[in-house]
Amino acid sequence: TDMRLNIAVIFTGGTIGSVCESGVIDISDSAPSMLINDFLKTRSDASFSSFRPADTLSENMTAETLEAVQCSVRNTVSDGGFDGIIITHGTDTLTFTANLFSQLFADAPLPVVFVSADKPLPDGGNGADNFAAAVDFIREKIRGVFVAYKNRGEAPKIHLASRLVDSAQLTGYVLSLAGKEFGSVLNGKFIWNDDPVNPAPSELASNPFSVPAGERISTEVVSLVGRSLTDFRYLNFDKTKPKALVYKLYHSGTACTAAGKYDAAEFLKRLGKAGIETVVAPISGSDAEYAGASLIYDAATYVAKDISFEICLVKTMLAAGSGKSVGELLEENR
Repeated sequence: TDMRLNIAVIFTGGTIGSVCESGVIDISDSAPSMLINDFLKTRSDASFSSFRPADTLSENMTAETLEAVQCSVRNTVSDGGFDGIIITHGTDTLTFTANLFSQLFADAPLPVVFVSADKPLPDGGNGADNFAAAVDFIREKIRGVFVAYKNRGEAPKIHLASRLVDSAQLTGYVLSLAGKEFGSVLNGKFIWNDDPVNPAPSELASNPFSVPAGERISTEVVSLVGRSLTDFRYLNFDKTKPKALVYKLYHSGTACTAAGKYDAAEFLKRLGKAGIETVVAPISGSDAEYAGASLIYDAATYVAKDISFEICLVKTMLAAGSGKSVGELLEENR
């Protein structure tokens, strides 16, 4: 039997698709073929078909570009001739796209793996390692949406796309919620991270969620990161109203409730009265509540427990774009 994997590679740009010239990193026509050719120089266990629905540095990813990438993935999934799909993407907005695609492709019958790079390929970036780890992982035939990434000094890790949180500042290290990645790739072999928070590979294989047709995101959602001394008087939406606001709490599931201009609970109530739905996250469902936290939870329309702020934002945008209840989507486990 032919053990060669047949993999679709969907290029969208990003550092992994760039070169650095005169100190400026930008998209390059040669980078995508370089990625595949370099892999094939040392390995013959996979063949690749490339698609290029987008060509952008990921910080410039728009809703329209995302839709083009989404269509390309959907077509490749329904083609049925592939063992897996690799999507190349820039690191800056990888977290958002990975979380979004974890929802849109929760029904994909094959592994869909995002790869990116910390530096352009010719400059010794980790793109080639991440790409090889994605190929090794696809061999396991675990269905779902994932991210393959090697932080400096570590083995390449495989993350569940729905658990990816913002990259570490300055280093750009790719991280999973609560520091629990799905697994890692050691010497070309995938090793599952057997932890109570992780689904087993067999669990991902059984009973895939069926994604409703025509789901799309709305950009009429604002997100706000809680920080010390936010004066909420400056944040009014009288002129242009979003459909919803997602507020990122501190890690303990708290926000300021000192009376007056810094009171997040009063701010959330004010938005609610103006017809703007509000979601607060992240909150650990098992912890005892801090004094004052209940004021925040009572003031918000929805309180999201045990999921990341990032997936909350994606689910809220999907609900707003698809005319669904935010609460329903937040509860749904894809």
